[in-house]
Amino acid sequence: MIKNIKETLKKVLEFHGVATEISECAFLNYGSIKKMRGIYVIAGPSGAIYVGKGYVKDRQKHHKNKALNNIKGGTKDTAGWKNWRENHAVDLSDCWLVYAEVNAETEISAVEGSLIHLLQPLANDECLVDHKKLPKKAA
Repeated sequence: MIKNIKETLKKVLEFHGVATEISECAFLNYGSIKKMRGIYVIAGPSGAIYVGKGYVKDRQKHHKNKALNNIKGGTKDTAGWKNWRENHAVDLSDCWLVYAEVNAETEISAVEGSLIHLLQPLANDECLVDHKKLPKKAA
């Protein structure tokens, strides 16, 4: 499954004209990631769990707490993560992080949106809305 996610990330980066390396590590081993901005996919045995953007290493601390339902100050528990814990939770030691350094904000947003659309990650709120599991927010 991780191979498919890496291939999808590579195609999306190429489509948007972003030249960068793709890296991976065990989800629980995110401490090895250098400080950088970029795009990332948390992947489990059956596919994408979450797609996000930002300072990759810092974001993983929050996602680990959300996945473990260990919500601490500054970490917002979202509907997508609640749904994942209730219906799809897996052993985090079986999860991977696939990521790429991207610095331009427009590139980050374009790649994130494309990946959410293509991978339909289980813990992203956007996917719950699209599947009509949550009411759409008023504009």
